[in-house]
Amino acid sequence: MTPSSPPHSLFGDITARAPDAPVPWQDQSFFELIDTGAERRFDRLTGLVADILGTPICLVTLLDDQRVWIKSAVGIQLGCKLPHEAWFCQLTLENGFHEVSKQGNGPFFEKVSQMLCHDDLGFYAGLAIRDLQGKAVGTLCVLDQQQRKLNDVERHRFARLAELVEHEIQFTDRLKLTQADLVEQALIDPATSLPRQLIGHDCLLSVIESANQRNAKVALAVVHFIQYDEMASAYGEQARDEAMHLFSKRLKAISGQHGMVSRPLPDRMLIARGDIASISSAHQWAEHIYYEAIRPYDIANGKRSAQVAVGACLYPDQSDGAEELSRRANIAKPSQGGFSFYDEGDESRVLRRDQMTRAFIESLAQSRLNLVFQPIVSYSTGRVVACEALTRWEDSELGTVSPGEFIPIVEDNPMLCQEFTRWVLLRACQAARVWNDMLDEPVRVNVNISGTELYREGLIEDIDAALMSAGLAPEQLVIEVTEQALIQSIDRAVKTLEKLRSRGVMTALDDFGTGYSSLSYLRQLPLDTLKIDRSFIIDLATDCTAREVTRGIVNIGDALKINVVAEGVETEAQQAVLSDIGIEHMQGYLWHRPIACEALGEILTRANATIGGIRPDA
Repeated sequence: MTPSSPPHSLFGDITARAPDAPVPWQDQSFFELIDTGAERRFDRLTGLVADILGTPICLVTLLDDQRVWIKSAVGIQLGCKLPHEAWFCQLTLENGFHEVSKQGNGPFFEKVSQMLCHDDLGFYAGLAIRDLQGKAVGTLCVLDQQQRKLNDVERHRFARLAELVEHEIQFTDRLKLTQADLVEQALIDPATSLPRQLIGHDCLLSVIESANQRNAKVALAVVHFIQYDEMASAYGEQARDEAMHLFSKRLKAISGQHGMVSRPLPDRMLIARGDIASISSAHQWAEHIYYEAIRPYDIANGKRSAQVAVGACLYPDQSDGAEELSRRANIAKPSQGGFSFYDEGDESRVLRRDQMTRAFIESLAQSRLNLVFQPIVSYSTGRVVACEALTRWEDSELGTVSPGEFIPIVEDNPMLCQEFTRWVLLRACQAARVWNDMLDEPVRVNVNISGTELYREGLIEDIDAALMSAGLAPEQLVIEVTEQALIQSIDRAVKTLEKLRSRGVMTALDDFGTGYSSLSYLRQLPLDTLKIDRSFIIDLATDCTAREVTRGIVNIGDALKINVVAEGVETEAQQAVLSDIGIEHMQGYLWHRPIACEALGEILTRANATIGGIRPDA
């Protein structure tokens, strides 16, 4: 049998990939396709090859280290198993391509006819099929009763069709590699090489089992990275991954010989230590974790400090197993950052939070919430210039629930927060329309928007809808946002505030001085008002530092042509200092407590119709 070599221009890409070893199946390659039944994707190709080349028989064969499997066939029985020594395609594998006619090769065709149970075969042509590594793993071959020879065009088409078969086989390999990669990513975090939740839980079980054998205790801490998303927005995902890798190294150093570290979720890491002697040493260890986590680190060519919340728990003193230990460490975390160790009160707080969430959803759906309004006044005239809308909630079972309790719950639930924002916007605009219909000069209404809502697609449309439904002019609405909300993404914040300004809606920066207080971002933001946080106002009459900081904020407002409002004014002494500093607009109990809309109308009418307005305590 003398193989007929194809022209290099047509088959060079195939023969060049021929294996160096003369017996390719000696490499322990194995396809999961072997022993599988018919598949339409392969049968379409064998049928296409037979039609194009005009041959009654076409085969796709695959091999492992012991046998050959006919995966797809036209013209013969499917699913034949052949031993290597009986296979007739060895020269195809060795040379990449093999073509032979019956004349002068009778023994070869007798063997082929016997193996395939098909008489009078007189023509064979085969091409090696290769995997992703370029190794021959099978053949595409055609057979005919007639003696013939492929011309150049037919050979070219045969090669292209063989590439399609290779593609299907390589697709199976790629799928297996992808599945393996997905499994690895599901078990191991690629940024930190820490085990994820499934393996992490098994590691924690091992730490507990080892501690039991040594009569030791296990302390578990869960580190929540509060600004995880903001880190990527500010510095990019690669920088965030580098920071997470750094934190993982720090925590590993604290975990000790009998400990472990895992990353069950992107924004948190879990660290356990299995050689704790007492609850006091567990508290010290958890505190050490917190200070290691907030220790400044390099990112984006500067030093930064992470904002984290660390919750911790001790086994067996406070839990009876790994699941309860993890759950209690999670619920122990402080909501606003810092570190905390589990106590029994945490359980009741979780239950109350769940009860409040369910009750709030029901109250919102049935409009059982109330809006009250706190006036913002002009000191020199006593006139009310705006009223801030504040939500109050009285539940039949829970009683009076403070905004400090229910607002964080709302903000943690995006869908609930969206519905709540729409409800407040509509009710506030409707109330402002009612009181402005009674006044000669309009009084604006201020509505607080959470950070999650500020960046939500559709917020601007919701504001437009509330204004239109209430019939309120856009100039009579003020949207209040906090520094923490704005800093999440300055570019997106600027776009949102510019859209509001283009509509005539005003904006205020609430609680100024408690967040980043950066002049660089303040200059970028199209703001109308700065509201000084009440923490600066409390000691204003006695604290020189608070007084000078407040004076500085007024100077900033003047330079940027932004109005300044002092919040939390409660005493005459505070008011006197604020007036001396040059603050005209004030808000606080000295002037008015939050008032229901029904009572507010009378106050607005008297204050804004009286010459000189109404003074405090009037």
